Amino acid sequence: IPPADEAQIVVEAHAPRDLAKVEIMRNGDVLHIASPGKPDCHLELSDRPEASATTFYHCRVTQDDGQLAVCSPVWVG
Repeated sequence: IPPADEAQIVVEAHAPRDLAKVEIMRNGDVLHIASPGKPDCHLELSDRPEASATTFYHCRVTQDDGQLAVCSPVWVG
């Protein structure tokens, strides 16, 4: 994805159990945490990528039983 002043991040997560935590990560650091407490979650977030560096985003989803899923990173810039 080409460089932009603002990144629009949309996460749609569905699981067989309640979701304990949905984390949006930027360059390996937690940018945002949601605690849905139900099997479905929709998040929308805006962020300003670092202008001088390549930025990547990914999502980490944890069910209430500790099972974890991680999406592939999306690189910006």
